[in-house]
Amino acid sequence: MTAEEFAPFRAKAYQDNLSKTAPLNQLQFEENYGYFDATNIAFCDLYYKAIEELDIRPVALPDVDVIWADADGLKMTAGVTTELENPQL
Repeated sequence: MTAEEFAPFRAKAYQDNLSKTAPLNQLQFEENYGYFDATNIAFCDLYYKAIEELDIRPVALPDVDVIWADADGLKMTAGVTTELENPQL
């Protein structure tokens, strides 16, 4: 995910925490708290879009690996066990 694609998730994380972190600006917030909240927000959005797009039915929680998350963007991988399409017993 590019910096431009990640920016709205970073802004949402900042806004969601503004009452707890005032008077920090977004850059100070990210320097102090990192990109954890923004990554979680982005993952939830992307994960559910992928489930719909791929038309899969997960049967377990995803295994997520965040490669990096910073002002330059976000890179992560996720794998999930899904229901078989046509189970043969």
